[in-house]
Amino acid sequence: MIDPADQQTKALPLDEQQAKKRRGRPATGKAMTPAEKQRAYRERMKAQQGGKPGAIYTREEAQEAVRIYQEEIVRLTDELNAALNRAEKAEKANKGNVAEKAVTKSAPGNGV
Repeated sequence: MIDPADQQTKALPLDEQQAKKRRGRPATGKAMTPAEKQRAYRERMKAQQGGKPGAIYTREEAQEAVRIYQEEIVRLTDELNAALNRAEKAEKANKGNVAEKAVTKSAPGNGV
């Protein structure tokens, strides 16, 4: 380092060289802190959802949703039971047909 009052010392040519170019993306000086990034993200999500967070319900809205889901469960259970009953009837009818065909094939004199 040169004293500003010193008039005799000359600057070395090394001091006048440009700094070596740094690797990577250049800094803009506008970097956000993690807290600022999170705040901006929350604001974007709030704007996307029309200002109302999607996971917050009033008590009445939650009760109505539960009632609707319970009705859906009852409807699907009834539908499942009806399908099982139809399957049982089809199996019984099929067993009767298989037994009938077995008797017909094994009967003597039918040419099989």
